[in-house]
Formats: sequence, structure tokens, C-alpha cells
Amino acid sequence: MKKYLLIVLLLHLYAVSFAQLNKVAPLTSLVHDAAKIADVNLLVNTKDFTNVFLFPLQDAYFTTIQLVHASHPFPPIWYQIGTKLLSNAGHTASDFYLGPHINEKTGRLSYSFVIIPDTIGGHVSEGYVIIDTLTMEPVDTLTEGDFILPDSSFEAVDNHEYEEDEHGNKIFFTGVKTRIDARCLSGIAGDSLMPAEVQYIVVLDSLNHVKFIWNPLQHLSPCEMHWEWRNSSTTYAGSLNWSHANSVRWANDGNILYSFRHIGIGKINSATGDIMFKLGGKDTLNSIHLPDSIGYSLQHDFSQRPDGKYSLFSNGDDSIRPYMAGMIYDIDEINKTVQLVDRYIPQPQCISKALGGLDTYHGMYFLNRGMKFCFSTNQIVDIINQNDKSPVAEIFAPAVNFSYRAYPTTWNISRRPSVTLQSDTLATDSISGLYEYTWYRVTNTFGVNVGTGLSYSPTVSGKYVVEAKAGSGSFVSYLLSDPVDYFITGVSNTKKKTVSVTYNTTDKIARISMNETSGVLSIYNISGQKVNEISLHNNINEVYFKNAPGIYIFEITTPNSHNTCKVYVD
Repeated sequence: MKKYLLIVLLLHLYAVSFAQLNKVAPLTSLVHDAAKIADVNLLVNTKDFTNVFLFPLQDAYFTTIQLVHASHPFPPIWYQIGTKLLSNAGHTASDFYLGPHINEKTGRLSYSFVIIPDTIGGHVSEGYVIIDTLTMEPVDTLTEGDFILPDSSFEAVDNHEYEEDEHGNKIFFTGVKTRIDARCLSGIAGDSLMPAEVQYIVVLDSLNHVKFIWNPLQHLSPCEMHWEWRNSSTTYAGSLNWSHANSVRWANDGNILYSFRHIGIGKINSATGDIMFKLGGKDTLNSIHLPDSIGYSLQHDFSQRPDGKYSLFSNGDDSIRPYMAGMIYDIDEINKTVQLVDRYIPQPQCISKALGGLDTYHGMYFLNRGMKFCFSTNQIVDIINQNDKSPVAEIFAPAVNFSYRAYPTTWNISRRPSVTLQSDTLATDSISGLYEYTWYRVTNTFGVNVGTGLSYSPTVSGKYVVEAKAGSGSFVSYLLSDPVDYFITGVSNTKKKTVSVTYNTTDKIARISMNETSGVLSIYNISGQKVNEISLHNNINEVYFKNAPGIYIFEITTPNSHNTCKVYVD
């Protein structure tokens, strides 16, 4: 196999001299039904496309993969961040992580990466990584030198899609430069040997030995490409982007599902390579007929649900379907028929230029809008009830920050740092494998770096988190504690005794530290009605308080002081 070298013609390297959390694209939410997503997390990747849309470079965020609470996504639970950013005449290239996926059976996280070189003109590293979600350490990486293909490869590992099964088998695409007879596409007699970029499907075993290679040109006609979509995706200098593969998965029966964006979707026999079905497309003789009224365009994320139905994200096009949509199909492989089971079209209607996905989870649809071209909203994810399409929540990102996939999961991280109140100080324990603890005071969309180490004494009231690192090299993880609200109370007394209060919005526990050993906590709602009264008997008191979201007044009375503070319950 010929190795390849990508030369990046860039002129300036931007130094990283700020707190990492401040360069994570902050996600926010509008929640309509908190109970439905109380235990749901989202695995989301973000990339700032500021350079693509020619907005000011200084506003750019770094590429990330984040694990977030669906109901309150900032600050994240965990993230990895691409830290290199290169610029040439206002255009940028940056590290890029995409296609995050959790194997729920093995608990392993996988995604693809593009890592920009440290120096101008250096080698761009592309491949896949698998991370053990218990240790947060990489356990396997796959790059262009880890396997050999019989064909001359352009991109040994195409960074669109990667999945590992419970046996360690890996499935992905590799890009190959070839030539095709494109006369039936262009109508030009001289295009009988047009240079083209084609993606093969590759399956490796757990030792990275090749088990299966599928060349689409041996099973699909070059004429099946939609010529009108040739410039709808990544372009390659001097070559036609013929297939633009963007989704490859195992079906429920162990066979292979594919999506070639410029051709269509289908299923392959994983033993023989024979096509089991094609859904729609230009091959009207051999494919399952799909009427325009239930069709798809420039699609992503073709997969099979546990109930046997198939889900698909249709990005839309500029003519027949000028809107993105989530599609659910019931495909009869024996009789070669299809029914549209469900369709969800986000509002306002607009196309999604690239990226995007659809997942069904716990009776809800999670639709990732991808690179949506309705700039009136920064919404990136719709969470809706499957039965009546009523909204559960919307997830938003900064302008022109888009996501390749938003994957719902109950995965959480047990080794995250936690925060306790010790007198007037916030403290965390040293956890094996974690290092470089950093404290932030956070708002809904920003984190201010306020200190380092295992403890921090706030000087102002606010919401605080502690962050710790795990791992090393290119795949460092950042793990964050649940936020705690820290209050410096107003004190009215002669001895100026101090009372400190923190409220953890996740576990709903208020921690009250005071210099005296007795007192009374009275809790009032914003209308002045008393909702609870609790006796305090220690220097450190933990009080469970869960009520309707809103602002509450905590009034703490001790023999020598009277203290009040506001607590925000979400």
C-alpha cells in the first residue's frame, strides 16, 4: 500500500494559551419535558465552521467530542478537544473528531480523527481511536500504516464512519483513486476514463487483519451516481467524488448497511459481498422502488433499529426535497417492498448541507440537524416524542458550530471528580489516573478559570466546577464534576460569623457550612411563602431539597447571626 502525505499550505500557527473549557463550543438547551430526559446523556461532536463561512477567525471554537446531560449540556460531563488551529489568509484547518459511537455491549467509545501537524507542512494524521470508558485511556488506534490493501489508496482510512462490534471486528471506509467510464453521467464522449474517488468498505478482525473488502464498482454501475449532486460534498482536485460514502453499519443479522451519498443506500451480504437490496436510486430494475413522496436526498446515518425498522437522515436538496427530514422505513427484503413508517421534518424547513443523523431512543427521536442552512436558529438537535412529535427538548450551539452526530446514551463516567464543602473551601479528592485539577466559575455558556489544585476558596458567589485530566498524548480526556452553587451569604450579627452554602443541581443537596453548631434553615419561594424549615445541628449540614424549578430564599438563623441567600433550582 502506498502511504500518502497531505501537505497543508498554511502560514500561521495559533498558540493555545487559555483555559481549554473556554474553547469548547458551549451547548445550551430548552427543555419542555425534563422527566423524559432526566437520565439521558448525549455524545456529541462539534466543529466550528467559521473558516468555511468567512466569519472572523478569533471567534472560533476548537473541535470537540462531548458527553453532556441532555437537559443541561454545559458544562459537559467529559470532553476531548482538538487543540491545533492553523490559518492561511483567513481560512483555517483544525483537528477534527467525528462519528462518536458507544458500543453499549463493550462500553468502548470509538470515533475518527484528523490531527493537524504541529509544524507547517507536516504530516496530517488520520485514523480511528477506541477508548476504554472505564479508564478513559485509548486502547486501540488505527491509522494508514496499520493494514495493507491490494489497491493504491488515496485515503487509507476515510474519516466518515467507524464501528467496532463486540468481537473486536472493525468496519470503515477507505478511499481509492481510480478511473470510471463517466460518459453516461456527463454526456461527454471524452469522459470514458474520468479520475474518480471511490470508497471501499473494509472489515478488519481484532488483530487488524483484513477480513472483507468491498469495491462498489464491482457491484454498482458508474451510471448510478446522481451527477447533479457531484459538487454537493467534499471535492477532490482533479477527481470526481463518485460515491461519497458516509455511513457503514452492521445490520441486526450481521450483514452490512451502507450509504453512498451520491448514489443511495442498501444492504450487503457480509459473507459473499452480494447486494441484498438497494432502496431507491437510479437502478430502477434492481432496487426497491421508492416513490418521490417518501424518498430521501444526500442522506446520512443509515442504520437498523432493534425492532427491525430502518432509520435515515435525509439532508434534502435544492429541487425535489428542499428540507431535511428523519425517515423511518419498514423494508421487506423478500418481497422487495418498502413502507414509510414515520417522518419528522424540523421547523423551519431548510436543507442540511452536510452531516446529520437520526436516533430512536426510549420512545423519542434525536435528530441531529447537521450543517443546517437555516441560520435563523442555532439549534443543532431536536428531541421529540416519537408518537405525537411533541417537543421534549432542543439543543443549541454557537453560530456555525455544527455536529456530525448526537448519540443518546445512558453512559456516564464513574471516575469524575466531585466537590465537597469544607468550611468555606470547595474541595475534591485526588483520584488515581486523574491529574491537573482546574477550577472554573461557570455561567450557562462560559467558564472562568479561577484556580488549580485540589481545593479552592471562592471570593464571590457563583456556580463552580472542578476539571481533571486523564490520559495523555493526542487523546487527553477532560472530566468535570457536577456544578455546585456556592453562596457567600449576607450576614447580620455582632460577631460577624460566616455561613457558606453550596447547592448541587444534580443531586439536589444543599451543603451548609457554619461556625456554630446549631441553627434553623427556613426556605421560601420567590413569592415569600415558606416551603420548608429544617433544624441544623453541625458545622457541616447536608440538606436534600428538590422542588419546582425557580429561585428560592435560604434563610439561616443561628444564635449569633442571620443569613440569607438565593438558590437556583433547575
